[in-house]
Amino acid sequence: MKAWIKAGIIVGILQIVFTLPAFTIFFLPIEIGVIISYIACFIFLFLYPLPGILDVHWTAEPRPQNEILKSGALSGFLASSIDGVITFLLILLVSVTGCMESYLYEAIPAEMEALSQAGFGPMFFIVLTLIQTCIALIFHILTGVILSPVGGLIYANIKNKRVELKKEKQ
Repeated sequence: MKAWIKAGIIVGILQIVFTLPAFTIFFLPIEIGVIISYIACFIFLFLYPLPGILDVHWTAEPRPQNEILKSGALSGFLASSIDGVITFLLILLVSVTGCMESYLYEAIPAEMEALSQAGFGPMFFIVLTLIQTCIALIFHILTGVILSPVGGLIYANIKNKRVELKKEKQ
């Protein structure tokens, strides 16, 4: 198995593990759930560059910068996509079961009451939540694609695993 695939799968699983605590916001008091969600988001600052770092670490031979960036972007895309699919399914589950709607009624009661009186029912909240989730997950994947190769390149420079391509004189 290629190093970038292995790094993407392992970090994708780690991202899922650290995404799960953010869902406590639907089951715990809002204040506690928000703190747990913020901690999970902070941990992601370290998880985004990790696929690129692991890719460079698991590749024995030094590589040119463009190869490090390419494999880092691929591993970051894989990791963030794995987490994105699971997150989308969990948000769908939370929305369909009504947990999202009850959370919103607790978080912003006046606004939710106004929307309900305007005739917007549970399907509106489910669709709106899924659209917002898709937009957030696109940002999540792009962040992984950008930060993973940067982390890999920095690690490669620290460990001297990057080679310079020599330009041939014409």
